[in-house]
Amino acid sequence: MRLRATGTSWLDSLDLRWSVRPYCGANPCIGVSESLGVGRQIDVALTTDALIELTARAPWGSSLSAGVFLNVLWPQVRLLGPSVISAREPGVFVANVSGLGPFEVQWWRRDPGTGVRTEVGTGLSFELRAAEAVDLVVRVRDPLGREEETSRHVDVLDVVGTSSPGGVARFALEAPGLAFSRVPVRFHLDHAANVRLRVLDVGGREFARLWDGPHAAGAADLQWEARGVREGIFFVHLESDGRRLTRRVVLLR
Repeated sequence: MRLRATGTSWLDSLDLRWSVRPYCGANPCIGVSESLGVGRQIDVALTTDALIELTARAPWGSSLSAGVFLNVLWPQVRLLGPSVISAREPGVFVANVSGLGPFEVQWWRRDPGTGVRTEVGTGLSFELRAAEAVDLVVRVRDPLGREEETSRHVDVLDVVGTSSPGGVARFALEAPGLAFSRVPVRFHLDHAANVRLRVLDVGGREFARLWDGPHAAGAADLQWEARGVREGIFFVHLESDGRRLTRRVVLLR
């Protein structure tokens, strides 16, 4: 199996190192990592499920890691993420996919009452415009024709959000796309409600909990202390009254 880091020519200036982390039961083994090689491309032969990690280090010391889950019997496509179909912002949805692409991604709207589906778009992200609740369905196909499909019920609030007369979103979540040791997180509620604010890893597992309980209407400014946390991709996930918002954060070292 051949893995390659794709991108522009500036990748050649980075120190690219590949490693493998085997599975212990259902999860990657903590602290068990084996080097696979260096450079933009490597060949691997797996005998068990594993997490392949690529760490890119710049000449000035900053680094970034990314990983892909590979399954021996089903290595090509895997739908991941805290909710598989996550909302990047009101009305914009993203299919969280990992595996060996390129992928063919199709989106449908499905009527919750009749089950009738209408194809509405393609690509890893999709902007939905709807005036009523629908089911959003995504199907991912890999180069060998293998497919996975999942769906998510989409509320009107997920599509249009709620806004004040001044045009400011009242149910909102803000987090930086790139961060280091401290990650500022801000959310805004349109009414008092129970709130759960968590940090999830790429497998959807809870990594940290920033808030869990009642909160008054208005804005809240919190901070995720990520000092000592390994670099990588994490998701800040907000839930309140059945509404959900997710923001991706890449930790750098």
